[in-house]
Amino acid sequence: YDTMREKEAEKMLLYIIRHGESEANAGGYYSGQSCVHLTERGRKQAACTREYVKDIPFDRLFVSDVLRTQETAEVIFPGMERTFIPLAREIDNTTMHGKTKEEMKWEVRFITTR
Repeated sequence: YDTMREKEAEKMLLYIIRHGESEANAGGYYSGQSCVHLTERGRKQAACTREYVKDIPFDRLFVSDVLRTQETAEVIFPGMERTFIPLAREIDNTTMHGKTKEEMKWEVRFITTR
């Protein structure tokens, strides 16, 4: 590199932002990849994040194609073009879908003690 500026051009910052509280989070159950909306609290969390990152220039926005992440992205980056990444979804564990943490703990104990 001839100049420090060329070195700077090679750098990239990657920000990872988790979705706001979803209906599943509030209800205490696992939703996996299902279509679950943000709660009002989740929208407020996203709005707080928008304030936190408002002065950071973002070139691209990659988002999971799950509804709660799309809703979060729209609050934080309204109108910004998004690239949907299905590989950014949660692992699809259909055996846990719709179950509470307590139900999952019981199943794990039952399976491991057999």
